[in-house]
Amino acid sequence: RMTTIPPGPAPAFGPCSGASSHTPEPLVDGAYTFEVRVVDAAGNNGPNGEYRTFTVDTVAPKVSSINSISVDNWSPVGESSIDVGVTKVLVTFDDDMWQSGGFGQVIGFGNWRPLLAGPNGVIDTVDCGGTAGDDVAIPLQVTTIAPESRTAGIGFGDNRGLQAGRYRLIACPGILDSAGNPLDGAGDGGGAEAHL
Repeated sequence: RMTTIPPGPAPAFGPCSGASSHTPEPLVDGAYTFEVRVVDAAGNNGPNGEYRTFTVDTVAPKVSSINSISVDNWSPVGESSIDVGVTKVLVTFDDDMWQSGGFGQVIGFGNWRPLLAGPNGVIDTVDCGGTAGDDVAIPLQVTTIAPESRTAGIGFGDNRGLQAGRYRLIACPGILDSAGNPLDGAGDGGGAEAHL
């Protein structure tokens, strides 16, 4: 039998779809418990057996806020133009980003593209592929994550702050949430898109 959490009316036990496995009808997003009970050839029910809980999550994560930390006082300074050297950008997600092996998808250097506009003053790069126009790729110094706040810290500038200029930080679709859904950078429910 399978039930949602929190439980509603107790579901009835029924036969599995296969001799050693069970494939339910498609499930909507939510938390479930799957419980198994044996029945002998005469139809006698054994005691309730093993159960497993699991979650179905098909919603891609989105970036919910972006802030920066200044070199002067290490406090968030907001999303608008600022006149202090930025040493770290804080990116907060709307979903749990923990992976079974840690936060490798989120803090991996390959999943972030910090860029500085070149001499033309325009940032042409719009995805995680190659650098476009005269944009300049900025090397990352460190990435961290605070799981309780779902926030990644992307650091650069040796704590001296970035030079004056126009910047773009691209979060790449290789960033996955705890259910393995790729980043929905456009915020349109499509998933597997970079966030600019």
